[in-house]
Amino acid sequence: MQRRLDLNLKKYKLSETQAKAIIEMRLRQLTGLEQSKLREEYDDLQKTIKSIRSC
Repeated sequence: MQRRLDLNLKKYKLSETQAKAIIEMRLRQLTGLEQSKLREEYDDLQKTIKSIRSC
């Protein structure tokens, strides 16, 4: 990972701080997407439970 980071710093002329900020931002976005998927799955399961209980 460090080697790839070094190559990208040179290629895009980013400081190490800038590169790390970009990586952290991407991780937060991925985490947010995962939270959204889990929330959607939870809501679907709640609907299924409600439907089963009403029978």
